[in-house]
Amino acid sequence: MIEDTIFGHWFAGFVDGEGCFHIQKETNRQGFRCLFSIGLRKDDGEILHIIQQKLGIGKIHIKNTANLCEFVVANKKGCEFLCQFFF
Repeated sequence: MIEDTIFGHWFAGFVDGEGCFHIQKETNRQGFRCLFSIGLRKDDGEILHIIQQKLGIGKIHIKNTANLCEFVVANKKGCEFLCQFFF
């Protein structure tokens, strides 16, 4: 649980504009996979590092060819943790 309510409210609003949850069918077995991501231009990547540090979860991927930076949470436990900001 994040105790910083100011960050929590900011994060929920930021995700509303920039983030998304994905549900993907797993091809190698029956079931689904939950993912969360926020993609920004690489020069705004520091914001994603701050989010990762505050939340204590997720990974940052840099896509040099597309000049993009992406924060990704790719597991059920992490996605469940993120739900606290939206309910």
